[in-house]
Amino acid sequence: QPWMRHGTRLKLNEIKALLDGLPAASSVSVVRPDDIIGALFSRAEGGTLVRVGERIRRYDSADEVKKAKVDINALKALLESAFGARLADGYFEKLLKLDGSNNSDGTQLAHLYVAESLRAAAVITRVPGAPDGCLYMDKLAVHNSFRGLGIAELLWQRICRDIGSMFWRSRSENSLNTWYYRQADGAFSSGEWTVFFYGLEHIRDSEDCVGVALDIPTSIERQQQQQQQQQKEAAAAADAARRSTPPPTPPKLRARR
Repeated sequence: QPWMRHGTRLKLNEIKALLDGLPAASSVSVVRPDDIIGALFSRAEGGTLVRVGERIRRYDSADEVKKAKVDINALKALLESAFGARLADGYFEKLLKLDGSNNSDGTQLAHLYVAESLRAAAVITRVPGAPDGCLYMDKLAVHNSFRGLGIAELLWQRICRDIGSMFWRSRSENSLNTWYYRQADGAFSSGEWTVFFYGLEHIRDSEDCVGVALDIPTSIERQQQQQQQQQKEAAAAADAARRSTPPPTPPKLRARR
């Protein structure tokens, strides 16, 4: 870049050398001497903040994912960590047609976005019934340790640059919905879910998007559901144990004279 020369280039090279030896979530703040205390002990903005950039890779088919040998286990771990729940059995196997698996509902992988550090990813699909050319964002995940570092915005910018129209859904209590509302052209709330969309050619297409999104089976087992299931299983086991244990023999009474 034209502005990167002399002292600026030297500073950036020194910062890069420093960050290369630190965890990926590290950053360097360049401030005036008078602002050092504020930069260290508060969230006050000032100076220049430098972070390690993230290269976002895009795969446009299941074959590309398999050819690139993307670490599916790491992706699964990322999604489960970000959502705090277990991913449905066979999610990636069906989406990527691994081991002969396939999605019976006709859902196909359109794009898989993966950060080079495997700390952020997005799964974009083609779903039956969606408006022509409109894709569905099935998953967007950022590792907990990388939230607030700008990687979500970086990933989102790349998605919007590539995809002209898209819709997705989020649970109505999701704390990220405030951010989703800022990114979307419109949204529709219906009890458990809120459906977001952008780039639609006709307003009536939003009805199709909402209908399709609400009919998609969930692929994340919520932690609460898991806990409830575990509680039911524990209660059933306790009940079975109680039934199999014979009642205690009552003590013999001795007559008193």
